[in-house]
Amino acid sequence: PSYFAKSLFVYLRNMFGARVTKQAFAKISTRNVSTMPSFLYKNVWRKSNVMYIAYIATGCLVLGSIYGSLMNTVWESANRGKLYHQIDWSKFKSEDDE
Repeated sequence: PSYFAKSLFVYLRNMFGARVTKQAFAKISTRNVSTMPSFLYKNVWRKSNVMYIAYIATGCLVLGSIYGSLMNTVWESANRGKLYHQIDWSKFKSEDDE
């Protein structure tokens, strides 16, 4: 059984005590549990072309924004103190400005 099935068994055993046996749980865990890829395949990818294209476009936008912010964080940490918005401009101010 998977990790989820084992944790469910422990939860039920703690909740109901000895009434939940391994034989009874074996019947529960042998059911066909839908996984995320099969759910997406049945309910999104095979439904219609519009839903499939919307899924791809949404995935590109979400993953693109995550990747962009991750790369910006890496870039700023590698170039700390060298970027325009990190310069202390008060050091360059002259006293005779009018």
